[in-house]
Amino acid sequence: MGSRAAERLPRAGGTYLLWGRARDHTPVRIGRLGTLTPRAGWYGYVGSALGPGGLRARVAHHLRHAARPRWHLDWLRPRLQWGAVWYVADPRRLEPLWVAALAALPGAEVALPGFGASDSRSASHLYHLPRLPAPADFLHRLRQALPDHPPLSRLTEGIDHA
Repeated sequence: MGSRAAERLPRAGGTYLLWGRARDHTPVRIGRLGTLTPRAGWYGYVGSALGPGGLRARVAHHLRHAARPRWHLDWLRPRLQWGAVWYVADPRRLEPLWVAALAALPGAEVALPGFGASDSRSASHLYHLPRLPAPADFLHRLRQALPDHPPLSRLTEGIDHA
């Protein structure tokens, strides 16, 4: 996913789930958190973008390589090829609900404990799955916990040029 693809995202705040595959299986150090050895399959990362610039700014940041890594995902970014971003423009704090729904998907495993979760009670915000789940399955899990959860929006075209 190229950062230009993020221009199609709203500037409103919201919650997102980035889906990526490993480019290779070389271990990568994630700041002080530890080392992750990427595996075949999909990685799902849940984040929120409730500050200035909203979804567009935050996802654009994650889609490009960071010269100076700030977030855990910045360290992993060079090893992932983005395939999709699922998101919802909603000012509510839905990130914990999304992490729980991601963790409950069949085959989901914590990729690295504490990843992206420094301000959260969640075990991790990065999960590994053997295959990309159907968006409807994920939304179903979200609506089990929050019946009025809005529909998911998805962006797949132009996500990753590398």
